[in-house]
This record gives sequence, structure tokens and C-alpha cells, in this order.
Amino acid sequence: MSDSDVDDFEPEPEHSLAFRIFRAILLVFCVPFGFLMGIMTIKYVFFQTHAVVASIFLFLCVLSWFIAKKVY
Repeated sequence: MSDSDVDDFEPEPEHSLAFRIFRAILLVFCVPFGFLMGIMTIKYVFFQTHAVVASIFLFLCVLSWFIAKKVY
């Protein structure tokens, strides 16, 4: 390995403080919200017959999980 190979390596840029704060706030809201939507989905699927409401809760659960994974 030559010195030029080592010089070509660039570490990932550091995110700004504002982005890190935004990411932390988003995770604080998305993870509990997704957990709550998952519980509501189970409640509506097993204890009631509102399939449309359960599918909306499931969609919100998956969406919040996806946002949390994408941002983090």
C-alpha cells in the first residue's frame, strides 16, 4: 500500500450540531410513536373488527420505524 492510497481515503464528514439535534428529536418521537402504533394495531386486530383502523395504525408504525432507521 502506497502513501497515495492512504491519502485518497476521506472519512465521512461530521454532521452539523443542528442536524444531530434534529435527528435525536426525531428518534425520540418516532420510536415511541411506532411502538404505540404497533400496540394499537394489535389491539384493533385482536379485540375489535376495525380492519381499516388497524391497517392505518400498522402503516404509521412501519412509517415511523422507517424514518427512524433512515435518519439514524
